[in-house]
Amino acid sequence: GLIPWNSIPVLFVLGSYAAPGASLPSDLLPFLSEKIPASNHCMVCAFGRYEAACVATAALLGGHVRVGFENNLHRPDGRIAHDNAAQVQTVAELLKVAGCVLADADRLRADWVTL
Repeated sequence: GLIPWNSIPVLFVLGSYAAPGASLPSDLLPFLSEKIPASNHCMVCAFGRYEAACVATAALLGGHVRVGFENNLHRPDGRIAHDNAAQVQTVAELLKVAGCVLADADRLRADWVTL
């Protein structure tokens, strides 16, 4: 009774500041194992210049994404991003091209009410 959801939202974190190298989309594979309990709402974030590729892959597999300076300062080409909005825009453009529907904060709040 302490956790207010029937299905706990989870965040899969690919990489860390301490780990050498950048996260890669293939780093998602262990999280797709049958040994990992299923969740109706999972999010993915990633460290390093391949953040956009990692989270776009997660979205294409049905997950949600967290993007920005919290985990990564680099654009996909390795340059430092000007601001957090540039990180979000890069991923949004990838997802739009892939046919994904983007959600805003209101949509996320509404989705979490139903968990």
